[in-house]
Amino acid sequence: MRKRRLLARACAGGLTGIAAGFVAGVGARIAMRMVADGHADLGVRRLPEFTPEGTAGIVVFGIILGAPFGVLYDAIAERIPGPPRLRGVAFGALCLATLGPVFFLSNPQEFFSQGRVLLFALLFPIVGVAFGLAHVPSVRLTTTLPAAAQAFIAMLALVGGAFVAIGLLGIGLQTVGITPM
Repeated sequence: MRKRRLLARACAGGLTGIAAGFVAGVGARIAMRMVADGHADLGVRRLPEFTPEGTAGIVVFGIILGAPFGVLYDAIAERIPGPPRLRGVAFGALCLATLGPVFFLSNPQEFFSQGRVLLFALLFPIVGVAFGLAHVPSVRLTTTLPAAAQAFIAMLALVGGAFVAIGLLGIGLQTVGITPM
């Protein structure tokens, strides 16, 4: 019974993260478009090509990376003070405080202006709102899913977590001067 409950929690968190990851992917693509149009750099324009395939790739990447953060959110949401729907904002702020510096400092060629940093930093609380709004419906939906579907979503969260860990390891190695292959 404990394994079943753990699987259901991982699935609910994974579903929460998938929804928030979708929002993150769409938000990131919008921010990229704003950077390309010069909004973040006060008029510096570049004209890259934005394709539907590229947009879909970014959204799928956001979904895969969102799933493990949804599991983390599910694990700590009850410990975050405040109303349940606003806990996501606090989680987004916590992610910005802990992962934001890694995200921004690991790629100084992209985040060379305050406008770009601010634009992408705003995604963290926005995605936090998505975590807060998606959590309760995800818990409800999980109870209707068969065990195989719950296991698939939990596995997606596990794979996403491995991607996050490998990415953080790669960034860590680069900061000490080791270039990972």
